[in-house]
Formats: sequence, C-alpha cells, structure tokens
Amino acid sequence: MNVAYVYCRVSTGRQEEEGTSLDSQAAMCVQMADELNIPLSSHSNCDERGVFIDAQSAYKLPLSQRPGGQEMLSHVKAGDTIIMYDISRGWRSTFDFSRSIQQWIAAGINQL
Repeated sequence: MNVAYVYCRVSTGRQEEEGTSLDSQAAMCVQMADELNIPLSSHSNCDERGVFIDAQSAYKLPLSQRPGGQEMLSHVKAGDTIIMYDISRGWRSTFDFSRSIQQWIAAGINQL
C-alpha cells in the first residue's frame, strides 16, 4: 500500500513561537493527506504517526543528511508521497531541491 510521509522543520526557537510551528506544519500536511485519501505511514520520529521532524536549523545540510530527513527517506518507496508545508522546510538550495526531486521522480516517489 502506498502511504504518505510528512516532513516538518523549524530553523529557530523564534520561528517555532512566531512562525509556522512544527505542530501547525504537521497539522496542515496531515490534513492534506486526509483530503487526498493517502494513508499516513506507520513510521515516525515523533509522537504523530507518519510525521518526521527536524527541530533545528538545517544550515547547509541536505535533507538526506538531517536526522529526521534521513530517517524518513530510509522508509520511502516507489508510489509513496512526501508532503511538506513549504519547500523551504526541505531544502536550503535550489541545487539540492532539483537533485532530490529528480531522484524522487526516477524512483517513483510523489511529492506535494
């Protein structure tokens, strides 16, 4: 069965308090999965099913080298969907974004 994986990240404590918190990012992404009738993965690195978080700055680390991103990507397979609140949560550079999307397309992984 194909499932959804939600990835959330905040850069700073201030962003968590004044911006889009991890909880609000997760809620919006989980709602999107529900609306699209895509069940959430049973895997997670937090208390919420299907949700993977990185609660620190990504600095210059690609998604695949961040603890939450790395763990999420270890479970994703062809036909699955990765959902993020905003592309800035997953990537700090257009090069990393482009490379990841190309790899996911080639592997049959969907992204929202």
